[in-house]
Amino acid sequence: MEIMQFGGEPRQTTSNIGHITQPNRTALLHGLDRHYYSLVINYRKKEFEQKMLGNLNKSGWTNSLSVTDFVKQHESNFIKIKELERLTGLYDKWIKDETKMKREEFIVHQTGKLNP
Repeated sequence: MEIMQFGGEPRQTTSNIGHITQPNRTALLHGLDRHYYSLVINYRKKEFEQKMLGNLNKSGWTNSLSVTDFVKQHESNFIKIKELERLTGLYDKWIKDETKMKREEFIVHQTGKLNP
C-alpha cells in the first residue's frame, strides 16, 4: 500500500518472451504505467496451428456453387471464346505448315515455339 501512496507501480512487470516496450508520450497521457501494461508477447506456433492458419483463406468447395453476376460471366465467356478462336487459328496454321514441310524441316522450324 505504501507504493500506491507514493505514485509507484503496484504490480510487478513481467513478460512472456521479450521485454516491456517503452511507452510513448500519448500512451503515458492515457494512463500507461498506471492502469495497464504494454507487453511484448511472442510465442511459437506448432505445426498443426500453422497448417490451420494456412487453410484459413483457402477457397472451399462451396465457392463453385455460387452464381456470379451475369454481365461479368458474359464478359469472361467472351474473352475465353476470343482466346479459343486465336488458338484454333494458330493450330490450323501449325497443321498447314506440318503438311507442307518434311518431318525434319518441320521439327527444326518449330524448335523454340509453342505448340498451340
